[in-house]
Amino acid sequence: MKPDVGMDHGASKPSAYESALALCMRHDWRRAHDVLAAGDARGELDPRALELFAESARWIGRDDAIVATLERAHAAYTRDRDTAAAARTALALLDVNLDHGRNAVAATWFHRAEELLTGVREGREHALLAWFRARASGSRGEIDQHRDHARQALTIARRHGDRSVEALALVELGHVAALRGEHTDAFAAIERATAIASSGEAGLYAAGSVFCNAIWLFRCCGEWDRAHEWTEISTRWVERQQVEFFPALCRVHRSEVLRVRGRLAEAEREGEMAASLLQRSIPGHAVIAYAELGEVRRRRGDLDGAMAMFERALQLGWNPQPGLALALLARGEATAALRSIERVFAEPQPTLQFEDRASLQLARALIAIAAGHIDGAHEAVAVLEPLARDHPAAWTLGACREAQGRLALAEHRHGDALAALAHARRAWSDLDAPYELASTIAVQAQALAASGDAASARLEFATARAIFARIGADHDAADVQRRLDDLGDDRTDRPETVRPMQTAPGTAAEALLRRDGDYWTLFFRGRELRLRHARGLGQLAALLAAPGEPRWAIELAANPDDGDRSAGAGGDAGEVLDAEARRAYAARARDLEVELADARRHGDQGRIEAIRAEMHTLGRQLACAVGLGGRARRAASSVERARQSVTKAIRTAMRRISELDATLGDHLERSVRTGTSCTFDPGPDAMVAWRVAPRP
Repeated sequence: MKPDVGMDHGASKPSAYESALALCMRHDWRRAHDVLAAGDARGELDPRALELFAESARWIGRDDAIVATLERAHAAYTRDRDTAAAARTALALLDVNLDHGRNAVAATWFHRAEELLTGVREGREHALLAWFRARASGSRGEIDQHRDHARQALTIARRHGDRSVEALALVELGHVAALRGEHTDAFAAIERATAIASSGEAGLYAAGSVFCNAIWLFRCCGEWDRAHEWTEISTRWVERQQVEFFPALCRVHRSEVLRVRGRLAEAEREGEMAASLLQRSIPGHAVIAYAELGEVRRRRGDLDGAMAMFERALQLGWNPQPGLALALLARGEATAALRSIERVFAEPQPTLQFEDRASLQLARALIAIAAGHIDGAHEAVAVLEPLARDHPAAWTLGACREAQGRLALAEHRHGDALAALAHARRAWSDLDAPYELASTIAVQAQALAASGDAASARLEFATARAIFARIGADHDAADVQRRLDDLGDDRTDRPETVRPMQTAPGTAAEALLRRDGDYWTLFFRGRELRLRHARGLGQLAALLAAPGEPRWAIELAANPDDGDRSAGAGGDAGEVLDAEARRAYAARARDLEVELADARRHGDQGRIEAIRAEMHTLGRQLACAVGLGGRARRAASSVERARQSVTKAIRTAMRRISELDATLGDHLERSVRTGTSCTFDPGPDAMVAWRVAPRP
């Protein structure tokens, strides 16, 4: 036969394993799986290739193929008397069965791995076995054993250079430290683990697990800003890996962050999607999504929907506290709620479920008070106080001070209650946690009413109701409204510092803003509010002084107090995206919406996630280029930097005012946005008087 011209007779065709491995290195998991499937059909796969075949199946969501393929690899290694490899595949089968909630089968593979590694020379597999022992101890609430096995895994992994197990062991030590309240040690362990994962030294599964656990630990320790940052980092990391295993877990964490930020409707959508995806891909982890979805629904007032999710979590072995106990309390079952939360402290609990000590103890305190069990509230506060002292994160401080305030109110120590609740209010506000903020304000209102200040109590109840209503916490908004109705409408004790303004129904109300040295005073509907001077208040006054008149942000940033216009507008480097680019981006966004709808109709989950990833990236780019009202942002400019600074300062000022008086804050924001008519007295007191339109 005449040979083909140019054929290299010295080169051999790469095997299915070699071809698939090259594809895996490029994260092309689907093609790698197809190559290995074809090789398997031809009978070409050795045990090593079968392991890769199972791994590729995991990353493309073909969970039905993982177990059988790993069992074949395990049998082949056993036949070849490769004990270490047989133990490794036994541990892989342990892991995949845990992911799918088949705990009895998983236990069988655990014992098989133990048997294989007994008496065998120490290697990486021994480190992995110690890590699984640590996880098992943690799930039983055996904290000392959890720590000891994790330390053993860490030692062996470092001895044999296994960076994946090293990172995983550090995560377990971080969880144990967090549970013990040793936050410095917990954060140090997690930071070392994430450094290994971020550098690419850990395998794909280990790196993803490290990121998920880091988010969990930070949120349990009340470090919600750090949890948010790592949620964003892990989401981008998952997008780069092009896998279908981790996106659902990322959605759970996004739901958690959205829930704390008060975006409850979005949080529920993310939670529902996460629960659906996890149930199909890794059902052993779906319990976390059920618990989170139940918590979101509880806050939205859907108590039946919340209980349905909590019950599903319970059926799968996860105790969804404190959400379950708080849902029982919201249904008026205080005794059942107390029994539910107290069982958490009376029985050993899995590390991951008991890690959020601040939230558990705050719930314990308020449930105990509602059930008339004051001793239980004292016990909760006794735990929270050293926790807040040793780790003064905003969440921990807020939980501690709110519990102290609620307990003081229950014991009729109204002054102590108001002082503690004021601290809690600042903590929740700093954290941007509106649900917790509104809850504390409502308790403040109760304390004010109990101390005889009914007028202030009404204002605080109205503020809490407005916040609850804004975020969609309907049950809590209705509860506050009932308390407000019970308080009545006797306004004879209104403060006399300013005489009430008389306005006819449907007419505008006058509001005054005045600078008095280091303070600003607001007069509105007969109430006097005082705020310490901040840059944003001065900038707000300048805007209200000339409604509808364009003001350069750079002017306000340069000299916000006297409105000096000499700073000028400054130059810049042009728009971040020109008009044509913005139109192209908008068109692509519309196309993606159509593609997403089509993918949903066909149930193509991989395509759905890819489209969502592109939409996320496109949205971030547009957010950097387009401001409110479609205004084009400018690049590399002092103007743009000033705009960002002024916007943040003014929003902070308006939030501070809204916390004191939600109605005034709402009208004030409307005035700034619409340029409502107002007058300005440029005298020494720098008084601003603006006219606010009544609610429609």
